Amino acid sequence: MDGVFRPIHRVKGLYLSNGTALRVARALQELAKERVVTDMLPSLRDIFVERLQPTGPVHEAIGQFIAVRQLSDHPLTVDNWV
Repeated sequence: MDGVFRPIHRVKGLYLSNGTALRVARALQELAKERVVTDMLPSLRDIFVERLQPTGPVHEAIGQFIAVRQLSDHPLTVDNWV
């Protein structure tokens, strides 16, 4: 996972296009499994996904990342990027 995300301390928002959303969401899911969600993106507050669907693989993968962030007292929001 080190090759995909290195610690990025200033990023507060991620904007994911429809074409990259699933790949990035799965990378975030791996961070959640490794419990390094605050080490890699400590300032992240918002994720915006182009044409975010209420269900599906992108929503599920990001959901796991959000759950771990909330448990670590670093909540964030996910919203549709219009």
